[in-house]
Amino acid sequence: MIEITYLVTGLLICALLGIGGVILFKQKKQSADLDSFNKNLEALAKQMKDYHTKADEDRGIVSQLLSNMRSAEQNVDRTDNQINEKIKKLEQRIQYLEPEVKRLTTETANTNNQATVTVNTDDQRKEIKANIIETTDENFNEKVLKNKKLVLADFFATWCGPCLQLSPLLEEISEEMKDQVVITKHNIDEHPNQPTKYGVRGLPTMLLFKNGELAGTKVGVTSKSNIVSWIKENI
Repeated sequence: MIEITYLVTGLLICALLGIGGVILFKQKKQSADLDSFNKNLEALAKQMKDYHTKADEDRGIVSQLLSNMRSAEQNVDRTDNQINEKIKKLEQRIQYLEPEVKRLTTETANTNNQATVTVNTDDQRKEIKANIIETTDENFNEKVLKNKKLVLADFFATWCGPCLQLSPLLEEISEEMKDQVVITKHNIDEHPNQPTKYGVRGLPTMLLFKNGELAGTKVGVTSKSNIVSWIKENI
C-alpha cells in the first residue's frame, strides 16, 4: 500500500513538473513574441516619422515652387505693362508724325520762302531762349490762357526732327517780336494732357492764343516769314 502511495505521489510530482515546464515555455515564448512585436512597432513608428519628415520637406519644396511661380507671374505682368506702355508711346509718336510725313511727301518746298537762320553765339542763344517759356500741364492756363499778350504755343517732342528744325526759328521770333507775342514750348511726352485737350495729332504743332481763346493752328515746319505773317494777322 505504501508503495502505491509513493508511486502516485511520484506521478503527481512528474505531472506538476511537466505542467510547470509547459507554462514556463509558453511564458518565454510569449515574452519573445512580445519583444518581437515591440521591435516591429518601433520600426513602424520610425518609418512613419521618416514619412512625415519627408512629407514636410516635400510640402516646403512645393510651397517654394508656388512662391517662385507667383513671383514669375508678377514679373511677367510688370514686363507686359512696360511693353504695352512703350508700344502706346510709339503709337502716339507715329500718330503725331503721320500728318507731317504726309505733308512732306505732298508739298514741294518753296525755296523763296525758306528761312535764313542766323548763327548766334552761345550767349546770344541763351538770351534768346530766356524769352521762351516752357509750359506744363499744370501751368498752361496761367502761362498761356491768362496771358494778356498774343501767345504762340509750340507743341514738340525731343525725338521729333521737324521740331528741332522749327526751334531756332521760334527762338529768333521770340527775340525780334518779344513786345508783340509770347512764345511757349510744351513737351507732349512729359505733359500729354494739354495736347490731348487741343487735339494735337501732328508734330510740331503751333497754336495761337488770343485773350485765352484759340485763334489759329499750324502743323509742321514752315518758314520764318510765314510764321511772322501769321502772328501779325492775329495781333
